[in-house]
Amino acid sequence: MPRSSRSRERSESSETPRRRARRTRSKSRRAHRHKHRSRSRRHRSRHVRSRSRTPDDSVKKALGSILARLNAIEESNTSISQNPFPPNRASTPQSNNDTTSASATQALADALISINRVKSQNYYVSNFDPAVNDFEVWCNEVERARLANHWEDLECLSRVANCLKGDAKSWLNEWATNDRTWTNFVKEFKSLCPPKIDYAQTLFDVMNTSSDKFPTYAEYARRSLLRLRIVKGISEELMVQIVIRGISDAQVRAAAANANLTTENLVSFLAIYVKPGRSKDIRSQPNVFKKRHSDRNENKCFNCGLTGHISFNCHKKRKVSSETQSKVTCTFCKKNGHKESECFAKARSEGQNNNQRKVNLCKALSNCTGNNDVCTAVIQGIPVDVLIDSGALNVSLISSAVLKYFSCPRKQTHCVLKGVSQNEIVAHEYVTLTVEFSNIALDIDFVVVPASCMNTPIIIGTDVLNRDGVTFVRTKDKQYLTHSNSSIAISKVNCVRTDERIKVNTPLQGEELTTLMTVVGDFSSFLISGTATTTVKTGKMQINLTSEVPIAYHPYRLSYQEKLKVREIVKDLLAKNIIRESDSEYASPIILVKKKDGTDRMCVDFRALNRITVKDRYPLPLIEDHIDRLGGSKFFTSLDMASGFHQIPIDESSIHKTGFVTPEGHFEYLKMPFGLCNSPTVYQRIINNTLRKLIEAGHVLVYIDDVLILSLSVSDGITLLREVLETLTEAGFSINLQKCSFLTTEIEYLGRVISHGQVRPSPRKIEALINTPTPTNVKQVRQFLGLAGYFRRYIKDYATKTASISRLTKKMLNFNGDLNRMRFANTL
Repeated sequence: MPRSSRSRERSESSETPRRRARRTRSKSRRAHRHKHRSRSRRHRSRHVRSRSRTPDDSVKKALGSILARLNAIEESNTSISQNPFPPNRASTPQSNNDTTSASATQALADALISINRVKSQNYYVSNFDPAVNDFEVWCNEVERARLANHWEDLECLSRVANCLKGDAKSWLNEWATNDRTWTNFVKEFKSLCPPKIDYAQTLFDVMNTSSDKFPTYAEYARRSLLRLRIVKGISEELMVQIVIRGISDAQVRAAAANANLTTENLVSFLAIYVKPGRSKDIRSQPNVFKKRHSDRNENKCFNCGLTGHISFNCHKKRKVSSETQSKVTCTFCKKNGHKESECFAKARSEGQNNNQRKVNLCKALSNCTGNNDVCTAVIQGIPVDVLIDSGALNVSLISSAVLKYFSCPRKQTHCVLKGVSQNEIVAHEYVTLTVEFSNIALDIDFVVVPASCMNTPIIIGTDVLNRDGVTFVRTKDKQYLTHSNSSIAISKVNCVRTDERIKVNTPLQGEELTTLMTVVGDFSSFLISGTATTTVKTGKMQINLTSEVPIAYHPYRLSYQEKLKVREIVKDLLAKNIIRESDSEYASPIILVKKKDGTDRMCVDFRALNRITVKDRYPLPLIEDHIDRLGGSKFFTSLDMASGFHQIPIDESSIHKTGFVTPEGHFEYLKMPFGLCNSPTVYQRIINNTLRKLIEAGHVLVYIDDVLILSLSVSDGITLLREVLETLTEAGFSINLQKCSFLTTEIEYLGRVISHGQVRPSPRKIEALINTPTPTNVKQVRQFLGLAGYFRRYIKDYATKTASISRLTKKMLNFNGDLNRMRFANTL
């Protein structure tokens, strides 16, 4: 016996009964699984074999065998039923029997064919719930499936019964009728399911919707047509009229009404018009749609400006009969119904309604500059937007999308158009159209280009502007083309303010005011309201670094509007010799921040440069020391340095370290910028050295760029003001006149209000404390105490009054139970 068998026998003899029973059960389970797998394989093989035979073949084979057997039965019946009697006795009945047998055979075959017809499985019927779905839409879906699959009435109902949900399923189960067919089901159930779509409300909403609610006219037309197609019984012509009626722009509405549009080309026609006063970069904005309310009181009349009605029903509108109105013809746009003085097209062409400058670019075609302007002209009675390009474009262009609305022959040409991106477009056609402006009509040859290349329907180039007798007039408020009978040479003019009185912030009157204005007038060249152009002569800024590794970053990403603002700021700084173009290895990025007046300030992100800069330890004055010295003075004069830091020059060896990059260039500062860690201390040192004698005498306090002159009388204040202005102007400082106040008895300085020997906190800081919400947790209590601590020196017994509040910050204290203590916060 093998060794393995002997060992198996010893193990089986030594095992317990429980282990033996467990092993027996496992063997039976394995046998059962094996048997089940074999049965599944046999079942799958039979299924595959049966599936391999197509249903059509099996049905044909079955029908063929049945028909063969029926024919054999008929032949046997015919031979057996042959009568030996003379044929004149039973010839007629035998013929009737044969006909009856044949018809029965054919009927049986047709029945078998109808029973065994293979049903197509290429159908789908969605579920229907009366609370969610529309019954008529679902019925149309069932009818399509019924026709595609050749369902009978009875079979159709049995197939779609499983698709019914909710109340529909319950109703079908309780339906007591003998005629359970699909047709009868639709007839009886339709009355129980009212339509889910309120066609009247849909039509009402569309007719009360205007294009002002949509970003473009094309989007308004597209949305309105989609909603109108839901309403039954409306013709396409009526749809177009309803959409045109809702266009708020009178010019665009008139153009669409005269163009004989259909529902197919209405959207493309309106796509060529730009809504006035709307930014082109609307995509950067989030789409927020507010729910439309049907409240009548929200309607606003555009005629009288009141709410509660629309202009169509306005009782203040001038009543003009239709006959009289139809006789009036506009001499500008050649349309009936209004005069030239009321013509909207003329108003737009002269720029009276251009509240915002519109910039349209001809993509990849021309090097469009900032001199492009859009006005309105009339072509064949249709007002269109025209872009006048006074730059490098020497041809006039027209979009193929707008050309289809004009009747004109197309001529062959070959023109290659190249843009700033060096992309080339070959044009093969041009047309000649008469373009009418306010007081001039021109025949212009337009090169036809694809609509995808243009954002404006028509562009007029220098080929028209350079014609004899044509002048392009562009002012601040309007732009247009006109006749020119003579040429006028305009030379450069410098405007100088002569009679405008200098405005100063002072409570003085009479002779004292006259004396003050004399002093201010003597230094008017240094009292400015913009960026300083002077340079301080008493010091420079040096930047010492701990590492010679250059700081270089890519520019931060800016929006298009921010790029335009940065471009203007850079041009202004270049013109005032504050910065220059650079090729330095240092490159810090820039950001835009808002000033208190809402304007933008360009700041350079010098954080990386500041980390490796050797810090200047010159001390800044202590604010509390300055406040303590104000108690003995009565009159105060506050001077604010114009563009403070930009007046301090940078040492030539440190200029390259201030290099910064914008999305459009690389520059470096010639004068001290904002954002450097040593800028405040450098400025404080220079201005202290400039006014040292006056500071030591106690007449002047200086905190960075804020200079405060102290005096006990008006005459002393004027004398000190002249001395301070002489010292500052000799050193090269300029002063921002708009932020200065002269000889006032109450002044706000460094967050405090000083008046008649008293020092009070600024009202803005008090308002911030009052508006602080009541704390609801320990962290907010600490924040409140930190804010209130600023007023510690102005509140008597501050620690005693805030003790109950401070106790709330302790641990293991039921904060919610002690919220009543917060009433003590009001005493602050």
